[in-house]
This record gives sequence, C-alpha cells and structure tokens, in this order.
Amino acid sequence: MGMTLFTIYLKNIPTLYITGMEMMANRFTVIYTSMKKKAYDPLDQRKAEYDSDYAEFKRSINELQVCIRTIHFMLLLDQTITAKC
Repeated sequence: MGMTLFTIYLKNIPTLYITGMEMMANRFTVIYTSMKKKAYDPLDQRKAEYDSDYAEFKRSINELQVCIRTIHFMLLLDQTITAKC
C-alpha cells in the first residue's frame, strides 16, 4: 500500500501545531470520524448510501487539501517576504 505524502500528513494532522492549522485539524477529525462511525453492509447492494457518503468524503477531503495547501503557500510566502527584508 503506497502512502502519499498527503496521506501521511493527514494521519498526523491532529498532532501538528502550525499557525492556522488547528481549524484544519478539527475539520479533518470531523470528516474522518463521520465516515468511520457509519456502518455499511457490503452484501446489501440495494442501498447506495456508501457510494454517496464516500463521494462526499472525497469532496470534503479535496476541499481540505486545497485549504491546507493555501495555508502552506501563505506561510511560505510570508517567510520569503520576511527573509528579503
């Protein structure tokens, strides 16, 4: 199972302390636990709950990834500007 850097980052996000990341860590925890707590019956093909829930989970994680990248870019930009001064 190949783990991407983002996957490793997401698993460790609740323990990271970066300015502006607390809200992202909380958001990830809510997204993850809401998906984890649902019980699905893999043998019941009539219910399409999993497909819609998984699509929502992926959409939420993608939005979170964009927010995290934006925060990192802003922090990097701030450090670059500070270093030039």
